[in-house]
Amino acid sequence: MKPAILLAILSTVALADAVVQTQSAAQTGDPDIYKGLIVGVGPGVFAVIVTAIFAIVMCLFKDSIEAPNVCVAAAIILPLIVLGIVQALPIKSLSTST
Repeated sequence: MKPAILLAILSTVALADAVVQTQSAAQTGDPDIYKGLIVGVGPGVFAVIVTAIFAIVMCLFKDSIEAPNVCVAAAIILPLIVLGIVQALPIKSLSTST
């Protein structure tokens, strides 16, 4: 086996071990803070990410409509509106359980 391939395999194994140790160390607190997460992020952040991806797709298809500038403007404004809605929502609690 070539040394470069062996080095790549060993570094990948070491990186995977570090990630597993970090994840186990990160979950040693109050387990209630991990409830309700979607793909590791909160629902508000997830909504903003999905809207941003949708806006990027809108920009890709801007040339298929008669007013491409309106399409791009809507694609810019849409994630900002969702972010504003998420910012306006009340937070459950800022207190910690310690």
